[in-house]
Amino acid sequence: MMLDMNRLAVRLAQKGAGIFPDDLRKAARVLREPRIQGTAPASDRKLDASRKWLCKYADQYKGKWVAVQAGNLIGAANSARELKNVISSLFNSKDTLILKVM
Repeated sequence: MMLDMNRLAVRLAQKGAGIFPDDLRKAARVLREPRIQGTAPASDRKLDASRKWLCKYADQYKGKWVAVQAGNLIGAANSARELKNVISSLFNSKDTLILKVM
């Protein structure tokens, strides 16, 4: 009985793959084992400089999204999407703090 159910499951999966190939590819991508895509660790010195910049200047940017890289403001905007457009050519993800100043 169990063997028959396994065969039926395989046949149904194969039939579904023919009818819904895009949906099955998407499901496989969503359900696959997570992958870690790492980069080199951020520089403590550069992040410390950015934290110091935030402590000193954050009040001037309340309610804004800011990107600070190695202690230098590289962009400020009203939304994260707008900030992304502003900083796209200057962005170095591992050494950049991006946050909304509250």
